[in-house]
Amino acid sequence: MKNRIKTHTHQNDGINKNLKEENQMKNEKRWYTLDEAAEYLSLSKSTLYKKTGSKRMIKYYKPNGSKIYFEINDLDEFVEKGVCITQDEIEMEAEKCLIKWS
Repeated sequence: MKNRIKTHTHQNDGINKNLKEENQMKNEKRWYTLDEAAEYLSLSKSTLYKKTGSKRMIKYYKPNGSKIYFEINDLDEFVEKGVCITQDEIEMEAEKCLIKWS
């Protein structure tokens, strides 16, 4: 289980790095349409649109009540929220809490 958690974390690190590098290459573009944001995040348009719904999992802008737009930094922040910590990090945090409450 430990290895699986660590592997997942390393995969997220790689994704975050790739997204940031891609963002730097496209630095001239700040606002993305739904289509562009879905492509940037490698999600379907439907999945991305659902994430703008009642739970507001991802920040978006809707000027004049028409099309929705995403700011590139918000897209990166959305990805970074999904970082999974390792089992070792969980255990270290638990030990800190136990020491604090002892």
